[in-house]
Amino acid sequence: MTNYNKMKLKLLYMMKYFLENTDEEHTTNAEHIIEYLATLGIQAERKSVYRDIQILREYGLDIIQKGRRGGCYLASGEFQLAELKLLVDAVQVAKVITPKKSRELIEKLSKQTSKYHADELDREVLLVNRAKTANENIYYNIDHIHAAIAKRKQITFNYMEWTLDKTLVEKPRQYRVSPWLLVWDDENYYLVGFDDFSEEKRHYRVDKMKNVTVTKDECVNEQEYEMLDRASYGKATFGMFGGSRAHMKLWFENELIGVVIDRFGTQIQTAPYDEHSFSVSLEIDVSERFFGWLAGFGTRAKILEPYMAAEEFRRFVLDIAENYR
Repeated sequence: MTNYNKMKLKLLYMMKYFLENTDEEHTTNAEHIIEYLATLGIQAERKSVYRDIQILREYGLDIIQKGRRGGCYLASGEFQLAELKLLVDAVQVAKVITPKKSRELIEKLSKQTSKYHADELDREVLLVNRAKTANENIYYNIDHIHAAIAKRKQITFNYMEWTLDKTLVEKPRQYRVSPWLLVWDDENYYLVGFDDFSEEKRHYRVDKMKNVTVTKDECVNEQEYEMLDRASYGKATFGMFGGSRAHMKLWFENELIGVVIDRFGTQIQTAPYDEHSFSVSLEIDVSERFFGWLAGFGTRAKILEPYMAAEEFRRFVLDIAENYR
């Protein structure tokens, strides 16, 4: 590299130095910076270093002078240390991120703070009864799906399923789907879309998708896509095992209001039922997963309307009871 090119990179090297080597407890000065630049083959003078520091400030770096002789430091990078710790924890526990990718992302995050704080990002968060995905292609799958949704193009992919010997194998047919949206549910990504083969709305675990390809074909059944309430979709769908959508009126004891709001949000329509209970009206995908969720409350919750849904739930409970006779 010529001296001319090295001088053009001088500001970038200085910015990197401030980011990796300084914080409120660890300051630097012109002499230290000159010595650092010399190791890179860049000659610098005190005046030019001060001038470059001012340019970095004008660029937006929060470089603070600590007293008259206390040196200077980068007060804040793109992220505060607490924010980086939160991001590292999120990466650690996310099932959708493979162990290898977790290590890579955490290493990149550690470069967003000084070397003195990087060790604090070497954290271990307990994963309870959960395993991370082994599908290294999931990041590209998500990227391709987002692109297809934006362009309103169909995608094709192969879908995997578990066998009894705990291996993932491809299903025989190739899937062709008009993608609608991605939903994060129960710590997994799901694709919601219109399946070309079955001609109905389906959900697919993104980490079980393989060879995702964005086609040149326009999406079909766009009228239903346009009518989809994206903001509330995940609240009404339980575990991505969708059933037929129905307007339902549910009854809960008052103590369960927090659970109901956590599940459906604050925009739900509730009304007092009696002194000790309330009712709520919503659109629900009626499925066994929903019935299982409701059954978890025992006698503290029930379906008021429609009658057919309440009858279906009663049969669901009775079928379970038959298993224990």
